[in-house]
Amino acid sequence: MTVRITKPEFNLREKLTELDKPSGLKGNEILKSETFQEVRNLIGAGRKNYIINGDFQISQRGNYTSNTTVSNQTYYLDRWTVDVAGVSANIRQNINQSVGNSSGDYYKNTVTMAATSSATGYLQLRQKMELHKSLFGKTVTVSAWVKSNHSNVRLRTEGGHVSGNWDSLQSHSGNGQWEKLSMTIPLKSSPSHLVFGILIWGSTGGPSANHAQGDISSGDYYEFTDYQVEIGENATEFEHRSYHEELQLCRRYYFKPDMDTVLWPAYQYHRTHKMQVVQFPVQMRAVPTCTATWGNTTSAFNNYYFSKDHFKAYNGSAYDDNNSYYLNSFEANAEL
Repeated sequence: MTVRITKPEFNLREKLTELDKPSGLKGNEILKSETFQEVRNLIGAGRKNYIINGDFQISQRGNYTSNTTVSNQTYYLDRWTVDVAGVSANIRQNINQSVGNSSGDYYKNTVTMAATSSATGYLQLRQKMELHKSLFGKTVTVSAWVKSNHSNVRLRTEGGHVSGNWDSLQSHSGNGQWEKLSMTIPLKSSPSHLVFGILIWGSTGGPSANHAQGDISSGDYYEFTDYQVEIGENATEFEHRSYHEELQLCRRYYFKPDMDTVLWPAYQYHRTHKMQVVQFPVQMRAVPTCTATWGNTTSAFNNYYFSKDHFKAYNGSAYDDNNSYYLNSFEANAEL
């Protein structure tokens, strides 16, 4: 028995025209990809930002929402340390600021660094990074939203770049408006350290000077947010992480519990011994330096033990009924 199958006629020319529809540059690259990883890299899927607290959600050390005079090589907002020379300056965290331009404003936390004296120097805020092997030998793009009244504000890297200047050739215009700055740099295959930041060089400093000091006037400032370091040659949209996730990332380097909401009592584990234990919420980068005080007494404990996971204090004496042994303040620091 013969079975005949028929199919409606179609216009071959129209079908060929449909194949010629534009897919764009990235679309063509995706079509040519042979592996899922290649596609994933092209569309920027998954975790991409190597900077922690790049949108300044976390401030465990204190409230810096008003101007605070800075000290050199000191941490204020989590993971960001001040590097200043010659000039005095203030730092301030700004909550829910309108960031961007008129066609795409959105609300974010920002940080402002402002000179409070006129002198020859520089004013930098930077983040010291752990050495991620996934970055070794790669090309990375650094980007941030920046606002400034100074025309020599730049993004900057130290230690990990292959060659050339330490900061971006692209600087802020100094017009007091938000601008998206970015730079693309190749990294060494085995860097000894890696630092990213933003700074005012001063009018006489610049890329060719490699950290030279320049003239800075009182009132010169920069404000920035959404600082991102990602693999690739293009600056993509900032990776937004939840507050909880960002906090846990920060706690790898610094932990300060909220004593106003949590009571940390000591306990008697033997008739002649008392102990205080603080379990860290995440394992810290290294064995931290810990500072602790206790309510009603400063001599409750005289033996201490530190690890990446917890802090323990104890004393070979019984409880004193006239004292309450509870943790009054505590911090653990494992910053780079």
